[in-house]
Formats: sequence, C-alpha cells, structure tokens
Amino acid sequence: MLEDFLVKEKKIDKKNIVFLNFEDLQIREDFEKNPKEYFVGLGLRNYCLNNFGDIKNRTDRGELAENFVFGELGFLKEKNFNLNFWRTTSKAKVDFIVSCGETIVPVEVKFKNMDSDTVGKSFFSFLEKYNPDRGIIATKDFWGERKIKNTLIKFIPIGYI
Repeated sequence: MLEDFLVKEKKIDKKNIVFLNFEDLQIREDFEKNPKEYFVGLGLRNYCLNNFGDIKNRTDRGELAENFVFGELGFLKEKNFNLNFWRTTSKAKVDFIVSCGETIVPVEVKFKNMDSDTVGKSFFSFLEKYNPDRGIIATKDFWGERKIKNTLIKFIPIGYI
C-alpha cells in the first residue's frame, strides 16, 4: 500500500497522508471500498515522486490538480462538512462529494483545455442518480455555468476554488 511504502521508504509521517473514503449514499452495493490517497502538501507529493517539473510538462498534471483541489476543500471538514468520493463497481467516478446533512455537492476535477460546458459521463450519471441542487467542475481555465435538470453546475478554474 502507498502509505506503507511512503512511511518505510521515504520516512514520511502517516499524518501527512490523507485517506479519503467513498460516500455510500445509502447504496453500498454500488461502491468500491478502496480509499483514495492524497498528500497534505503538494511539495511532499512532488518529493515522493522526485518530480518538481513545471505542471505544463508533467504527465501527472491531472492527479496534481486533483490533489490541489483536495487541499482546498480540506478546510470544509473543520466546518462539519464531509468530504468523500464516489465510485461504482462499473468504474463511474466523481472525484469529491461534499456533504452536510442532506445536502450533497459533487466536485469533479478536469485539468485540461475546455472551451465548452461539457459534463463527463460519470458526473452525469451521478447527477441522474442523486439529483443534487448544485455541482462543481474544477477546470484548468474555463469559467461557465450549466443547468442539467435541477442541478446548477459551475465550471470554475482550480485557482479560484
């Protein structure tokens, strides 16, 4: 497991790695139970990968952007929000599910050039199944807004999350 490797090989304290669990939304059979792993700091992540290159030239820029958004959403846990992710056994996934009580907000990270308010198949599946009031797609540089049924989706560049 990544945690064991980092702690043993790189001498990283376990408190610097966060394991994000899936959100069950009362339908357990749809979900895998494998946690996602994020680093508390991107510098620590870069150190472990021995990669400090410019994000424009990195093959892991999507994962780097997702870890950045995780860090920005992390403060919500202090305000009684839950932060999870959604993934079905058929591999549909949404990067983050922010929830508080009955309110759920799916957050997807798409760090690529976008010129329209395109919603991916997995995100759309989540909207169809759970019908949240709002959702967020964190983008590289695209601003936008789109309504799908009752869900208002905001497209926000990750630097503004």
